[in-house]
Amino acid sequence: MISFRKKGQAALEFLTTYGWAFLVILVMISALGYFGILNPDRFLPERCNVGPEFACVEYGVYDRDTNNFVLIITNNVGQTIDNMSVQAVQVRTVITNDTNVMNCNVTGGGGTTLVTPTTPVRAGENIQVACDFNQTLRAQFGAVGSKVRVDLDIQYKPLGLTLPRPIAAQVYATLQSG
Repeated sequence: MISFRKKGQAALEFLTTYGWAFLVILVMISALGYFGILNPDRFLPERCNVGPEFACVEYGVYDRDTNNFVLIITNNVGQTIDNMSVQAVQVRTVITNDTNVMNCNVTGGGGTTLVTPTTPVRAGENIQVACDFNQTLRAQFGAVGSKVRVDLDIQYKPLGLTLPRPIAAQVYATLQSG
């Protein structure tokens, strides 16, 4: 009978000791998460993926009133583009995950808007995309320095063809002050 009590006491002390150790580890991990040390946004690099048809030259996300998102890409299609449209279909921040939140203007090498076949962009020329976030999304942005992901649907039409070609693009950038 004495041996059973000592075994029970040893088992209880073992579980209590490891229980306290486990609790301390949970508190430490919670504190690291609370102070942002375990935030994955800190470790993810900025990137711009627009496929092989275009090359990213510059991109940025800003907290100003207009041109919140700017993307400059180079025409690598290998031929002249005579019509191009860009729609931001999704913007993701730490707080929100909105859809259809931007109006985008696309301008070509000569600064002309690419909405008609009369404004072609030759191979190798730059194309600038400037988008404005809606007021609701801007109000939900985190602080300057937080990460923002912008998903774009791009349609372009090579000169002489009638059907547009769609591609998906994704930009992951740090929010900058205007």
